[in-house]
Amino acid sequence: MTIARWLVGALALAACTDARQIVLSIDTAVGVPCELDQLRFRASSSTATTTFEHSLEDGTLPVAISLLDDTPDGRFTIEVVGLKDGIELMTARGELTFSGHRTTVPVVLEPICTADAPCALPATAPVGTRARCGPKVTRYSVGTSVETFQDACTLPGAGNALLDNARGPVKLGLDAALRNFQFSFYGFFF
Repeated sequence: MTIARWLVGALALAACTDARQIVLSIDTAVGVPCELDQLRFRASSSTATTTFEHSLEDGTLPVAISLLDDTPDGRFTIEVVGLKDGIELMTARGELTFSGHRTTVPVVLEPICTADAPCALPATAPVGTRARCGPKVTRYSVGTSVETFQDACTLPGAGNALLDNARGPVKLGLDAALRNFQFSFYGFFF
């Protein structure tokens, strides 16, 4: 009886350690959840496609997602999409193969990883530093500024930049592409 229990336990342990499993370790350098708030996964084999989503509202990264082999030949294509308010912003895509044991595949979503030019899987470099946002951020504080603001658009010659030098302000013409640039501040795009 003891040998039978040991054998069943050993077989169960062997089945768990030899499982055909891939763990995706997803990370990003952008702020979570202010710049990315959800991940979407699309896994396609020769016979089926599966889609599921994972919320990033808690802001915890990296995220580990386990995939178990349900493919006819062990090969499949995975697409990991980073979303903000339901809009697809960043994409990583690649073909993976179950190898007969547990494998970890790093996935890094960066702003240059778009749907038209997705980053390849597995990622070649880890995330250096991660932007932080949300209520846990303490590097900003609210207060009254002693600085004054003058709207440059109301100044004569709007559309030019003023550069202060030793002889006084100098007008610099701005290229049209630079006039419409966007930037992120406190998780909002301007």
